[in-house]
This record gives sequence, C-alpha cells and structure tokens, in this order.
Amino acid sequence: MELHELAALAYPQCGAHDLSEVFSVASGADHGYRGVMDDAAMVSCPWCGELQELWLDPQTEGEMIQDCDVCCRPWRVFVSRDEHGDAEVQLDRA
Repeated sequence: MELHELAALAYPQCGAHDLSEVFSVASGADHGYRGVMDDAAMVSCPWCGELQELWLDPQTEGEMIQDCDVCCRPWRVFVSRDEHGDAEVQLDRA
C-alpha cells in the first residue's frame, strides 16, 4: 500500500485532492516555491575545525553571524545563490 493510500485511510476527512497536494509538496514537486528548511550545507568551523550541518531557510541570502554548536565561537556566514536557487556557503571567523 502506498503512503498516500495509508494517509487517506488515516485521514478520511481530507479529500483526495488535499492529500495529493500535501504529498506532492513533501516529495519535492516543484510548485514555484521551496519547502521550509530544505537547504543544508556541511561546513567546517573556522575556529575548531569540527564538521557540522548548517540548515538554511530557502530564502536566506547575504551575510549573518552564527555560533558554532561545538566551540560556541562566532562565524560570519556568507550565503549566495545560483540561478537555480541552490545555496553556496562560505564561513569566516567573526
């Protein structure tokens, strides 16, 4: 049994159209927008060198400050996006 079929049994109050929209967005179908928190980058702390996963909001672009989860020292994070909206992340000591 497919996931959407199980969901239809579990949530009969939702119409088939409602559930198909939910599952198409969850599966990454392109509706002209991106899901929440779907960009992640593996980065290495410029202070302690620890490799970490950095999650970005899909609209994040520019410069921000964030602390390392391991050593708590601040990073200067630079986020740029290509023509497809894919993030490029660079770190420096803040």
